Amino acid sequence: MIVFSKKVQAQAGAFSLVIILFEALRRAFTRGAHDFAVFHHAWHLVWTGQGSQVYRDSPDRFLYSPGFAWFLAPLGGLSQQWALVLWCFLKVIALLWVAKWVASEALKKVSVAEEFDDFTRWRAVILSMALGVLIISRPLLIDFEYGQVNVLILALAIWGLATHLDAKSSGLKTMASWFLLGIIALAKVFPLPLLLIPFCLPLENSREKLRVERQSVLAAVFFTGLAPLLSLGWAGAWRLIFDWRDALLARGFPIESHNQSFLAFVQHFLSGHPTPVISENGRAFFFGAACLSSDQIFLISLCWTLAALGVTLAWVIRGPKEKADSLRWAVLLVGLLIIPSHLIWKPYFVLSLPLAVYVASQALTQRRRAWRWVFFLFLFFGMNLTTFDVLGHHWGALLEASSSLLILHLALMFWVAWV
Repeated sequence: MIVFSKKVQAQAGAFSLVIILFEALRRAFTRGAHDFAVFHHAWHLVWTGQGSQVYRDSPDRFLYSPGFAWFLAPLGGLSQQWALVLWCFLKVIALLWVAKWVASEALKKVSVAEEFDDFTRWRAVILSMALGVLIISRPLLIDFEYGQVNVLILALAIWGLATHLDAKSSGLKTMASWFLLGIIALAKVFPLPLLLIPFCLPLENSREKLRVERQSVLAAVFFTGLAPLLSLGWAGAWRLIFDWRDALLARGFPIESHNQSFLAFVQHFLSGHPTPVISENGRAFFFGAACLSSDQIFLISLCWTLAALGVTLAWVIRGPKEKADSLRWAVLLVGLLIIPSHLIWKPYFVLSLPLAVYVASQALTQRRRAWRWVFFLFLFFGMNLTTFDVLGHHWGALLEASSSLLILHLALMFWVAWV
């Protein structure tokens, strides 16, 4: 058991958190927050009665469900700058809460001893939070730089799982967490497997909570469908659904090197086609060789998606075997959500945060920690220091096209599952 005898450990952790968050906010307000501009424009259209145009009039492409635009339409009544201030504030609170919740739950398993009193436990919590955020700092900074929504998806996923697993959570808290999770899952699609939990995992001695969770999910579904309907009528709402479908299909399958999915990796190295690299101003590079035909790549892609989705659904249905297993089940489930996707941008790996905090808490508290710290440093280097400005243009582009962030995310998952 590690002994936290120096205040500087907790102070260093808190200081690193402040520095990372300060840099994230700086990037959000100085680099354009381009994705947030797309969100805000859609919210503003709905707020001003022009909701039928959210998929037709946009600075880029609005790819979320209509319900997402209607639910956050009040932010469209603010100027983009003030809306971004509120957006970033919510993301900072959400990030800190997720890291704190995972660290606190992980450290509950550590027996209380003289060398690990409550004050020392809080130092361990802060250090676990800081180390976890440090591992995913590159995806986190990109998420803030673009004004993305992934941190809030992460927080709502963890909040829903936390209320489900906590027998003492109030009905109002459960209702709010599952309604918001339903809204964001329907908007972004990849968190949808979480919505099966209230229908697949009965809770002992808590039928009322299960009923509240189910009703909240159904309320989110009805809101997503009814809000545009009440605003635009049947014809307008129906057309909006097809506009959303067309926007998603028009996005297609991005083959750029910063797509970190397994399917992109296969395309980059086995198709024989060039891969555009954004860091090289879109210049195309050849990686690998023409080993597979387009039909073979399609079949591999289909098998991967179905297998990964099957594993995710199986993990949902499995549930935690016992109370002590609930945290591990939750962090692995959140990590699984992005695996089946054909499109995984770098900011999606903020969903690695629960895994990283869990691993950090183990490294701080368990015996035989040397190999854990070696692996921890490997994760930090791979996540944050494999860019072209560190490794050079050739190796940076090669590692990016290799879906290196996905590989490290899977390594985190295997560590948590194995330990």
